[in-house]
Amino acid sequence: MNSQKFLDGKKILITSYSYASFGGAELNSVELAEQLVQFGAQPYFFSYDIDGPLAKYINEKFSTEVLTDNAYYLAESEEELKNTQLNIGDYDYIWVGANTIPLSIIKQINSSNDLPKFIFIHMSPLIAFPLDAPLLPELEKKIASKILSIGEKTTTDCIYRILGEDIPLEKWYNPAPREFKLLKKRSGKLKKIAVISSNYPSDEILNIKDEIVKHGIEIDYIGKFNDNLQIVDAKFYDKYDLIIGIGKNAKYSLVSGVPIYVYGRFGGGGYLNKNNYDTNNEMNFSGRGFSKKPPGEIANEIITSYQRSLEFHEKNRDKFIQEFSLDVVAERLFRELEIEKPKKTEFSNEYINWLVSMQINIIQRLQTTSAVRNAESKVRNLEVILSARNIELFDIYHSKSWKITKPLRAIKKIIK
Repeated sequence: MNSQKFLDGKKILITSYSYASFGGAELNSVELAEQLVQFGAQPYFFSYDIDGPLAKYINEKFSTEVLTDNAYYLAESEEELKNTQLNIGDYDYIWVGANTIPLSIIKQINSSNDLPKFIFIHMSPLIAFPLDAPLLPELEKKIASKILSIGEKTTTDCIYRILGEDIPLEKWYNPAPREFKLLKKRSGKLKKIAVISSNYPSDEILNIKDEIVKHGIEIDYIGKFNDNLQIVDAKFYDKYDLIIGIGKNAKYSLVSGVPIYVYGRFGGGGYLNKNNYDTNNEMNFSGRGFSKKPPGEIANEIITSYQRSLEFHEKNRDKFIQEFSLDVVAERLFRELEIEKPKKTEFSNEYINWLVSMQINIIQRLQTTSAVRNAESKVRNLEVILSARNIELFDIYHSKSWKITKPLRAIKKIIK
């Protein structure tokens, strides 16, 4: 494909349930925006949860300001909601993540003569995570130019479950930025490993460290759990011979040729190969579909089966690039969208009012979550400070100078 600026001058609003932390779903939007800029488009960002380092990163990187909405909780009419006023005509595309649509955009759907092309993306198959399910089925089926699925289980267990199969569905299997396909082949020797976890790795993976280090191999644990947050990009991957992780990290590995050992809190199949690849792909490389393993077995597999895994990645890398490299996947999608006509539909006033109330519900849920998260963070910081002060006091009370001056303090007390 000829990747010229075929989206030159086009504007796209990319919504997400959160732009606060550096999570997989949130970074998916950022990586998409980076690629669309290369195609000539201008990205804009919108979320109800923007109090965190990712929003600041987005603002600096794209010279923008992440947009958000607030709904005044004592409002007696829509005029009193005090929400952000956006013009639906300013955008050629609206990329909807986690059912997040600005209130002002919803209110303009019926009156707009030239609707943007709406793209809905669903990124989880979990029934217990409904925010990523099609919560607005009538709207989505009528207005979506494309509906994107992150994996096969998401398609069957999430999207088809609610929308049925008569929809404009496309694969968006967590593609990796094009920089990953430019990385050179690994040296062939396992010298350095990165364990990547956005939450907390399994105990099994934490307990392989001693055995791995015994074999002269470095192992770094990357993530908030280890106070070692890092931007996981192609430059990061290029420093390692092996990645241990799940989800999006698997796509980075498939495109870059850096082998991955798939293992998470649900267990995992370990190194990818022709026998377990389909199951891993179906489960979005989450580790589901496989049993757990003891740390000793994991460490042994990592060391003894590295070469076979490297051969698998190198043999299939070109195919993986066509399937999972963001520049290839995004160009294919947006070239299709460019030749499609925008959809025109109309909803009853009652339905639009319901959509507004539904969106307010999502606003309140996410902003409450944000407030709780920030409160917990403050409590943790206070606990750290208190712990440090306790250590200082312990050191003072057990120091030689404290013991030497004890008689003087006793005399001072008697005099007082």
